[in-house]
Amino acid sequence: MVREYLLSTDNFMNPRVIKGMDAIGVLIVRLLMLIPGTNTLHPKMGVGIGSVYKYITSDDLVDLQLVIDNQINTYLSSVFSNARTSMKINEDKALVISIILDNTEYVFDTSLTENPVTLSDI
Repeated sequence: MVREYLLSTDNFMNPRVIKGMDAIGVLIVRLLMLIPGTNTLHPKMGVGIGSVYKYITSDDLVDLQLVIDNQINTYLSSVFSNARTSMKINEDKALVISIILDNTEYVFDTSLTENPVTLSDI
């Protein structure tokens, strides 16, 4: 079972831990948001979705999809195998990323929140 420690504590001052599919979701979001070069031990780690791909168009989706698949298969392959990514820009001009890992689909859709966040807001 995948476990990920958060940067907070519970009522007993123990580190908060998330497990299973929630932990995998956090790992993916961290990888998507991490700006390449931030981790000095792994300078190529990270997609930098908020900075590198700040103004994305539908022409950039294929390149972004390859980058995400490569990052997941490189840095998260010990957790799961065979990542498949698809993405689109919806009618709200928000990026929707769908990642299938070991027959589980993780959908990252910023337009589903009460206050939608687009890539230009990140």
